[in-house]
Amino acid sequence: MITPCSPLALLPEELACHCVYRASSDGVDENLLVLLHGLGDTAGPFARMAERMALPQTACLALGGPLSVPFAGRAWFPAIDGAGDLIEASPGERRRVQGLERTRALLQAFLDGLDKAGWPRRRVHLFGFSQGGTVALDLALHSRGAQRRGGCIAVSAALLEETLAAAQAPAPSPAAGREPRGSAAAGTPVLMTYGQRDVQLKPAVLATARVLRQAGCSVEVHAVTDKAGGMVAGAEEMRVLMAFWAHTLSRRPAAGTGPGGGGTLVEVTDPADVAAVMRSRSRP
Repeated sequence: MITPCSPLALLPEELACHCVYRASSDGVDENLLVLLHGLGDTAGPFARMAERMALPQTACLALGGPLSVPFAGRAWFPAIDGAGDLIEASPGERRRVQGLERTRALLQAFLDGLDKAGWPRRRVHLFGFSQGGTVALDLALHSRGAQRRGGCIAVSAALLEETLAAAQAPAPSPAAGREPRGSAAAGTPVLMTYGQRDVQLKPAVLATARVLRQAGCSVEVHAVTDKAGGMVAGAEEMRVLMAFWAHTLSRRPAAGTGPGGGGTLVEVTDPADVAAVMRSRSRP
């Protein structure tokens, strides 16, 4: 087995100055969790969140977006114009899509380099919130077959309207739901969580799930009870995340045990406590 090197040496210049890396707290770097923040945030709070969760045999790399946001943090693609207004989807408007494409190219090149450096694609996992969640979902959409990643979690996020419109996803069938994780045709496994009271985001989340399933991804969607928007909001949502990671994270057998690995349940002593840390920096 190749011992993976630190991913910091592989980061492109645009990402290298705004990142935080933490090796696994148990000393076994079997998986790598890549965390992508929301618009106007930074990598630091997400690195602390990952450290608090202490997923077994999982190193964590929190990245900062390649773009600066005035008087705030970082961004993954343009979201605000020169007048301070949000950029919205409209005929001929390409700034968000072009920025997302540039970021995708940066991250895909980095992730491909990880594979050569001892981090196999299926042991690299994505976590994104809001705008970072959009980036994670976009990567999952373009990570199929041999490019499949270990898993992708997006919190309060969906694919861009422009991406959804271009995909022209068909209407869902009544039986649409979770696909078998072991299916040969499956792409990157995806979990999307959003607030039950976030009526504005819900249509985009459901449309994103249809597009990803059409692309061969196994997709789970969870509406969090009594949640509006924002970052992970409590024990219910945290349990859903942990159950997903229990099935997708690789586990290296301990010395003296038989062959195995695969998912084993990840326990959190107090999910609500971890969720409180996440909410402390829940910018959109």
